[in-house]
Amino acid sequence: MIIQNFTRNDFIKSGISDLTLNEYINNGYLLETPDCWQLKYPELYKNKPTDYYNMRLKNPTENKKYIKPKELCSRLFRPLALSPNIISNRNEYIIITEGEKKAIKAVQEGFNCLALSGVWAWKRTPKDDETEINADIIPDIVNLDLKNKTIYLCYDNDMWSKPQVKQALYHFSAYLIAEKQAIVKIIKLPEIDDKIGLDDYLIKYDKNNFQELLNNAKTLDLSVIQNILSDKIDSNENFPIDIFPANIKNIIIDLHKRLDAPLEYIACVFLVTVSMLMDYRFYINANLASNFIEYPILWLALVGKPSQKKTPCLKIGKKILDNFEAILLEKYEIKLEQYKKDYIQYKAELEVYKQFIKQGKNAEIPKEPRKPLKPRITTQNATVEALCMAINSNKDIMLGIGIFTDELAHLFKSFNQYKGGGGNDKEYFLQAWCKDRQNIIRKGTDEDFIVEASHNIIGGIQPKVLDETLFKKGIESTDGMLERWLFCCTGYEETGILLDFKEKYDISVLKNCCEKIFKYKINNTPKGYKFDDNALIQFKTFFKEISDLKKSNSISNLIASYMSKQISYVARFSLVLHCIENIEKDEISINTLNNAIELSKYFIYCFHKLLNERITINPLEDYTLNLLRIKNIKTISPTELYKKNISCFRTLEMAKIALENLASKGYGRICKSGTRGYKFIFYG
Repeated sequence: MIIQNFTRNDFIKSGISDLTLNEYINNGYLLETPDCWQLKYPELYKNKPTDYYNMRLKNPTENKKYIKPKELCSRLFRPLALSPNIISNRNEYIIITEGEKKAIKAVQEGFNCLALSGVWAWKRTPKDDETEINADIIPDIVNLDLKNKTIYLCYDNDMWSKPQVKQALYHFSAYLIAEKQAIVKIIKLPEIDDKIGLDDYLIKYDKNNFQELLNNAKTLDLSVIQNILSDKIDSNENFPIDIFPANIKNIIIDLHKRLDAPLEYIACVFLVTVSMLMDYRFYINANLASNFIEYPILWLALVGKPSQKKTPCLKIGKKILDNFEAILLEKYEIKLEQYKKDYIQYKAELEVYKQFIKQGKNAEIPKEPRKPLKPRITTQNATVEALCMAINSNKDIMLGIGIFTDELAHLFKSFNQYKGGGGNDKEYFLQAWCKDRQNIIRKGTDEDFIVEASHNIIGGIQPKVLDETLFKKGIESTDGMLERWLFCCTGYEETGILLDFKEKYDISVLKNCCEKIFKYKINNTPKGYKFDDNALIQFKTFFKEISDLKKSNSISNLIASYMSKQISYVARFSLVLHCIENIEKDEISINTLNNAIELSKYFIYCFHKLLNERITINPLEDYTLNLLRIKNIKTISPTELYKKNISCFRTLEMAKIALENLASKGYGRICKSGTRGYKFIFYG
């Protein structure tokens, strides 16, 4: 096989010499096809190839540069020049990096280095042939004797800015320390402007510099890893007020001080107020290639005690919307008066027509005038049928019907899950979140009509009521209702201090912003937006990070499902934030997208906080951990934990979440057991 410039140049870029490269070529480890090069893996302890390989495409797609055999279990890559004796010698250190070429370069420079094909490649994939107890770890690592052996982990220098890479690193470290009894150290490559890996570093600097990094690497302690992973979900505790333009940000802060009310409540009310005026009229195609369309539909619950001023904050948005509804009603009244006149004229013309017909004369039947439909922007409470009728009435103005209520409890209790399974309210709202077409049949008639139902929703709810409604069955449910909601929870306590302001209470800045959106001219079809090139790349990266997080099994099923919905919400947030500031511009910038991601992180934090509070009181330390330690339990399944009849694990799902949370925090790991179940292996 002739190795062409494509392969040689790719390896030369990693600082691999011709001498090293020829060793792989001449021994049949490196091949080239018309489409790619293929690097075969040597066995860990023998100089012969395995059935595992990695391929580098000559014409890579945007998301696919390398291809690995999906049907085969991942392997550890051993460079040919690294003696198998070094791997088996407990006194010899080993560096593990991400990427075969980096390991080849490191060994070429005199360092003992193995490679993973990816940061999560130490774990099996679902298609692999599996054993019982170590089903989630690749055999190459399971079979290594690493007791008291020093292992250095050296990933690319951008790992600190990528939450999923950090997760992979620390979970791998926890496993090596707890189960393999290895001494683990992390090599931190310098965080410079450019992304660099181990091979880049050895080219840019020299091996003496790298040796210094090795010498200064600190030993990781399991408790340190657990502390780091306890804040695993990359989220924001505080509302990111900087997502708004300066004038809007300043008025929200001003209202926060004047009302002595939570800033996050006011900000959230404003966001939903804007989205209610955008509904049906604007959309975003987040990825033109897949036609990923999202509408500005936000479901938001202000969670707080009665004294936390949910209602005063809601009134700010309601006041703005009432003003625009009054404008619509004024126009409606004018149309209604004209309709009444036209109808009188129509009745008169109809009588003439009837007389003509009686006389046997030809006549054209008069056209009955269309009665104008009464428009509405918001409602507090309504049946599904009434909501659909209202949506139908709003077709001419291209607006949906927002639900704006002091108490969301009424809405939650209306879902059929809380009335013995009768009715289809819940199914209606599940579809409405996605703006799906629905066929509605009116009660007592054969009349039906199709609507594209969508509703922005905002309201207040007390934590206790939330427990009795949405969270009561939502934690166990798989229908996705709970995950569709955004929760704004606050620790703000009113100061009780009335501040003196020279200026009058004024929300004109917010009104003007809403008016710009309300009066924006739409020609019978919604206005579409898209991400610009840089924003699209960033959105795809965010999408992949969420997907990787789900695949990692480091978070509970419910959290994973919630974060999946955040992909849609990030697109929706981007659309709303863009129209607040740049409604005329068709492309959404990366800055706006990053603001949307920050907003999503805040809501992830709120959901995670509420979920942990509702599963049990401090389940991690006070219950699960103590149980495992006191009983000296090394492995346990969710079913076994549930059957122990501990009060905090009222359902099997709660037991699952508790164990998955422990795994996510580095206290153990989840491994597959049987065809559908799993065991939790405790690092105790």
